[in-house]
Amino acid sequence: MVTDIATEDVKAFSYQYNNETLSFVKEDDTWYYEADKSIALDQDAVETLVTTAAQLTADQEIKDYEDLSEYGLETPSNTITLTTGDGTTTLLIGNKNDMLSQYYVKTDQSDSIYLAGSAVYTTYQKGIADLTAAESTTEIAE
Repeated sequence: MVTDIATEDVKAFSYQYNNETLSFVKEDDTWYYEADKSIALDQDAVETLVTTAAQLTADQEIKDYEDLSEYGLETPSNTITLTTGDGTTTLLIGNKNDMLSQYYVKTDQSDSIYLAGSAVYTTYQKGIADLTAAESTTEIAE
């Protein structure tokens, strides 16, 4: 386990998309986009983002390494932060290992580097438009 955080304990999270940090906050069991709380988010889609980072498993752990830059972790392709009542966990997403189709990942809680499935990268290739709740069919029909 790279991270083992109960998803219901996550109160806020953020990640990078297109050189922009997208931040979300949970109030009364509802997720909101912090920059514009009037946007109705697809709650299931946001929960998928949270679960992917909070319950991350790895296929391999690398304890003996020289330089983070060898794994793309000096300048990560994405930085995901999860905030709970106990504090903040940061995940750095590095380079893709093309041979294994997995990504190098490191948390601020561990000295190890992990190889995790591609979901840790692909799940976060979503902007706000991708996370917006679809309008109901009656609204569209009108």
